[in-house]
Formats: sequence, structure tokens, C-alpha cells
Amino acid sequence: MKFSDLTREQWTEWRPYLDTCLLPITGLTGLESPVEAADRLEELRDWLELVETPFHGRVVTYPAYHYSSFGMNDRGDAWFALQEVVRMVKRIGFKYVIIMSCQPHISKENLSEADLILTPYSVGVENEKSIAKMIEIKVSEMWNPSQTDH
Repeated sequence: MKFSDLTREQWTEWRPYLDTCLLPITGLTGLESPVEAADRLEELRDWLELVETPFHGRVVTYPAYHYSSFGMNDRGDAWFALQEVVRMVKRIGFKYVIIMSCQPHISKENLSEADLILTPYSVGVENEKSIAKMIEIKVSEMWNPSQTDH
């Protein structure tokens, strides 16, 4: 469910059930041409559907974090800012935060406040059916860490 799909009344009523924030990271630097930027956004949109669709009703997708200096000799400011966003969405009531990105340098090492980092590189499988299944397993393990049965 997208953040903009919720009314104030729905948020109040459904808040106990919507316990997971999905935070997309595009990772644009400003060096992309318009075509490259569009490609990145489309790739991320397709990737997000692998969580939004099967977990609709429990996950709220927040606006994408588009521009950053991740991986560009960053002194840590971009990572710190994103960690703060994760802390803030938890402060307003989300129990879990999933970071999704198509960028290879996004990792739990850099974003320890997030509960789960999902990138094509962290999932580690190549075909779409296997990717979807692996994401389902990882999200389920995040919600139920003691019930890992794979």
C-alpha cells in the first residue's frame, strides 16, 4: 500500500496492522541522463512490486529516497541521513523498516537501523520466480525470526 493511498482515518484505524515501512532508495547522483534516471526508476518500481503485491495490507511504501552520494567517496553523511529516516519512521509507529534498492552498495553494514535490506545483490538469485520466493522468505524471517523453516 502506498503512503498516499491512506486517509487520516484509515491510518488511525489500520495502524496496528500496517507495521512495516518499505523505503525505496533510487540512488541517483545527478549524473544520470533523463533516460538513465527513468530506467533506474522503472527498475526500482519493478523490484518494489515483489514486496508490495504479496504483502499488501501490512506494508506501507514511503516516497523513494532519490538522490544520494552513496558510493561516491561519501564521508558518511548520506548514510547518516538515511539512518535518521529509518529511526523517524520507527518513531511514528512502524515496527519494521525494509530498504529496497537496485544499487549494489546498499547493505546492512551501512544501514544497521533497517530491519531488512533487499537488493538484487542481497537476494542472490537470478530468475524472477526465485527472486520473489527468496524475498518472501526473507520478509517472513524478519517478521518471525524463530520460525525459519527453509
